[in-house]
Amino acid sequence: MSTDCSKRETLSLEEATIPNMWEIAAIVEVLERKEIRMLSNNRTALTASFMLILSMSATPTWSGSPQEYCKGVAGESYRLLETCMRGEEEARNRLQSRSLDPQIKAYCKKIADGSYRLMETCIRREEEAKANIQSRQADPQQNTDELTGGEKGKLVSLLVDYADFRHRVQEVRETRRSGYASDTKDLITLAKGIGECIIAAQKFRSAIHIVGVTDNKAEVTASNLIYAYAAMSQIVHAEIDRNIYLSKSDIPLRVAEKHEELWKMIDPSIPVVSIP
Repeated sequence: MSTDCSKRETLSLEEATIPNMWEIAAIVEVLERKEIRMLSNNRTALTASFMLILSMSATPTWSGSPQEYCKGVAGESYRLLETCMRGEEEARNRLQSRSLDPQIKAYCKKIADGSYRLMETCIRREEEAKANIQSRQADPQQNTDELTGGEKGKLVSLLVDYADFRHRVQEVRETRRSGYASDTKDLITLAKGIGECIIAAQKFRSAIHIVGVTDNKAEVTASNLIYAYAAMSQIVHAEIDRNIYLSKSDIPLRVAEKHEELWKMIDPSIPVVSIP
């Protein structure tokens, strides 16, 4: 296994928890609520989610209140309510502080189902897609897939690491389905490793990014790795919470199941690399 994703000396559990977890949870919740089928072989997971949400027939209720929206999502948990409200308020403030394309804003407000965080993500993806279309029109011959030898080696290393962590998280899920719990220390180590690999994938994506270009295959793969790791991290943290704090609650088990569904949607878009 490669050691490229182990450069950082320490990483707390809080740091290992993905900063965009609420964004992922919101997407899963909207998809579940509308009973949308996911396309398992889609190349870009979140883009697929937004395309699927388009087919919703019901008109969402937009209260404009982060607290109202979050109460419906968080249930009886004050911790989830606080996390949700913080993310929603921050997203609302960011959106209000900038100018937006009216067409994109109206489209994303329609499908966000009351969530500023989901709306912000939708707007960002739509703006990137718009810029990409304009870039292609300006230079249709542009080659977006060229990598140096070192960059290719780094990408392969990231994919090898993912194959290893994929197997380890699958073992955690199999253990749970068998009615047993994984060792807490092993879970904490696994969560730390996943967090470090997310950082490595983010650094790689930033290093190869070209402003205005969003269809670089290596960059798409790196993004899908980040999304897959995000779901995997939530699975592992749910298991840790179950072992330490919530041994008699089924909430962690349900959270793990939902993130496993999201992970299964993203995983087929990541190239398979054998572990040496």
